[in-house]
Amino acid sequence: CVVTGGPGTGKTTLAARLIALLVGTGLARPDGVRLAAPTGKAAARLQEAVGAQMAELAAVVPALDDFAVRASTVHRLLSRMRWESAAAPFDALVLDEASMVDLTLMARLLRELPEGARLIVLGDADQLASVQPGAVLGDLCAAARRKDSPLEPCVVVLTESYRFDAKGGIGRLAAAIVQGNAPAALAALRDTADPATELRALPGAEAFGRLAAAYADTEVVPGIRALRARGASAAPFPGARVLCAHRTGPFGAERFNRLVEDRLRAAGIVRKGEAFYAGRPIIVTRNDPLTGLSNGDTGVVLCREGAHGEAVTRVWFPEVGGPDGRFEVAPARLPEHQSFFALTVHRAQGSEYDEVAFVPGPADSRVLTRELFYTAATRARRKVTVYGDAAAVAAAVERRTERAAGLGLDGP
Repeated sequence: CVVTGGPGTGKTTLAARLIALLVGTGLARPDGVRLAAPTGKAAARLQEAVGAQMAELAAVVPALDDFAVRASTVHRLLSRMRWESAAAPFDALVLDEASMVDLTLMARLLRELPEGARLIVLGDADQLASVQPGAVLGDLCAAARRKDSPLEPCVVVLTESYRFDAKGGIGRLAAAIVQGNAPAALAALRDTADPATELRALPGAEAFGRLAAAYADTEVVPGIRALRARGASAAPFPGARVLCAHRTGPFGAERFNRLVEDRLRAAGIVRKGEAFYAGRPIIVTRNDPLTGLSNGDTGVVLCREGAHGEAVTRVWFPEVGGPDGRFEVAPARLPEHQSFFALTVHRAQGSEYDEVAFVPGPADSRVLTRELFYTAATRARRKVTVYGDAAAVAAAVERRTERAAGLGLDGP
């Protein structure tokens, strides 16, 4: 089955109850349920969300006491399935953040799925599709809406968000984007009575530079100082995150990250030539089986005194590893990585933040689409600020992503 809905609509809550149903009715063994997501961060969130419900559900379905809640990336699951399936085929797979799964990866997953296994697909069909070819989740949900579609009973659509009020600023903005209603989106952003949404002018590349400097001063510097004073007991990342529609160019995430680090060096927070400074945020850009780190995993550099008084530098990944969250890697062992103060919207999929500052860039950019804008806006729990103009907002709402998934679901 497919469970789709916006952020906070209860997709993983329903998935946990479906697991309980399958185990309770004997359709799946407690050790025969697998959890997977496209990225390491999404897998960690899935594991946390399902695990938080198991104690309550085990009171009703005692067999769940034997269910070890462990989620992995899809690539890691596929590598395990090659040797695991013959000896111990599993009974059910829960796949989260399915909008990020491309056509080729989904085909590989379905080929390797044991015969008779049940597949529970979770995701938001209105979000950005995968970077690689295909829009599998979106096409499945669109096909299910057609009259007399055999997929119709297999798709559940959740509409009530428990993360933000549908009548509040973020809820109204998200609904307007999905509906393609540019005037309503602008009205939500310009509503001065609602502090959850705001539209601020960003007239050019120099203004983008001032935004980077302000973010460095108000968010990054206090966070670095807290990490240097308190170590891992401090929050690893700021609660506010800058998301850019573009990776490169005058309004791109790469330029924003360079500008922030330049500001830190000018302020004396970071020494010239110092690569792994305490408080530096790190994002992994390539899967690495040796460390177990995945593309998209985020960490922060910690510097402390070792047992013999020596300086020890490690990169702490708070969302990776055991229950205590203390998964650390020496800088020399890191796979390909980069600093991140801003992220592209694609990189932010599967994450959520207290506040989001979204930089759409030029209105005529083909990158700027309805799905990208919706994904950026719904990463926020409390506030969304769009740094751009009305033309960019309207263009984003009105421009849809057109992709051919190759699923053959459009009929004759």
